Amino acid sequence: MGCLDSASCPAKLKVIRVRDWALPDPAKLDDAGFRQVRGDLQAHVEGLRRELALADKRRAALAESR
Repeated sequence: MGCLDSASCPAKLKVIRVRDWALPDPAKLDDAGFRQVRGDLQAHVEGLRRELALADKRRAALAESR
């Protein structure tokens, strides 16, 4: 679902950190497969959200201790 082709992607996504969760294309799956991809995506996003929240707390604690 990303755009990592430097020649055709104006967003220049290669200069930022990207995570590839290797999810299959849900358009090619039956309903059960689609739901599985949706569940996997939700789990990945929730994990990333927790990771970012923890990083924010660590940054705030570091800034506070200075």
